[in-house]
Amino acid sequence: MFASRYSARENAIQRQKGGLLSPLPSRDSAAASHAGDGVAVVMVTHNGAEFLAAQLASIVAQKPPPAAVYLVDDGSADGSPKLVREFFARHPGIPLTVIPAPRRRGRDLYTRIARNFAAGLSAAAPFGFIALADQDDIWPSDRLARQRQRLEETGALLTTGNGELIDRDGRSTGRTLRDRFPVTAGWPTAGPGARMRAVMKQPMTTGAASMIRSELLDLALPVPAGWLHDRWFSLVAVARAGLDVDPATALYYRTHEQQAVGVRGHAGRTGRERIADAVLRPYFTIRKVRDVSFTLRGKAVDPAIRAELRLGSVLRSYLGR
Repeated sequence: MFASRYSARENAIQRQKGGLLSPLPSRDSAAASHAGDGVAVVMVTHNGAEFLAAQLASIVAQKPPPAAVYLVDDGSADGSPKLVREFFARHPGIPLTVIPAPRRRGRDLYTRIARNFAAGLSAAAPFGFIALADQDDIWPSDRLARQRQRLEETGALLTTGNGELIDRDGRSTGRTLRDRFPVTAGWPTAGPGARMRAVMKQPMTTGAASMIRSELLDLALPVPAGWLHDRWFSLVAVARAGLDVDPATALYYRTHEQQAVGVRGHAGRTGRERIADAVLRPYFTIRKVRDVSFTLRGKAVDPAIRAELRLGSVLRSYLGR
């Protein structure tokens, strides 16, 4: 079932005019024999050698370990992909598949990051569950087991956890991801429409702290231009009434000066910041409003969700009014 679904998705992506992804590799790899309900990990690297060893060590220390790891390297000049290959050569029980980074189109950073993760996720689609990994964090040893259990128990398409912020030397900063991306008060008991409205107003999902069911890829790929993959995935998941927000710590999230997005970067804009961005980049804002009001509304499973995705409601929620 998973292999046939992978073929269908690959063919559909290749048929997309000007599609976002590069041709995918053959599934004649060691990882193919592990596909099914196992957990795969998708990691994207870009000049991340300084912190990679700690992240990789925490991945292989998972109990149980992942069934496979997929790596997409975005033009590293510091030997990051070589470091990853050599690391997994010392851990042959976890197959590593290296996916070519998609050809760059345009200069938008969000689109570039989303395309890299989409390439890795598409290759990992035969697995039932997929965890996303940055190159500079550290995972508690139960992260994969806990997040898989959350998805199985809740039936959600995406589960996202909290993270303890650490500095570049691994010391706790005393803050968490929820300080930057707070969960709306009343989330556990909120209805479908209220949840949709809340996620449009304020991102709650950090990709590096998340795991998805592979079924989400059929609904969320390709990621529209201008979106970060985790932001778009969370919107699709809540539109399908399938977003689980877990209060537990899913990772130790490293903050440092080289981060392009995230806590120290540009993700998680407020409504006021989106209004300012709309003035500076009206074309991107119009496209994003269209993506939410039309593309996303077509995926909604509840009338209350569809009501929140009407154009007027989107403008009020997404722009923070």
